[in-house]
Amino acid sequence: MITVEIYSALLDSVYDFRLDEFAEIDSVIEEVVQMFCQKHLCSLSQDTEHSFMYSEKNQCIFNGKNCLYDYRIKTGDRLVLI
Repeated sequence: MITVEIYSALLDSVYDFRLDEFAEIDSVIEEVVQMFCQKHLCSLSQDTEHSFMYSEKNQCIFNGKNCLYDYRIKTGDRLVLI
């Protein structure tokens, strides 16, 4: 498990998440979107196929079938949900 900071550009909010670095990024995005929607009382959780995870450190958009470990994401890194 790692702890990362995730910024939602759409909601202009930042939260810390404890994530399994070996989970598929598509499932991480689904989990993150659900949490942001619970906090902000929105209904984006149905549409995660158009959401992407971006790494500021690596300056790339992640492939949803890979995992955070594949991109060498570590505790303390900052990601962006777009």
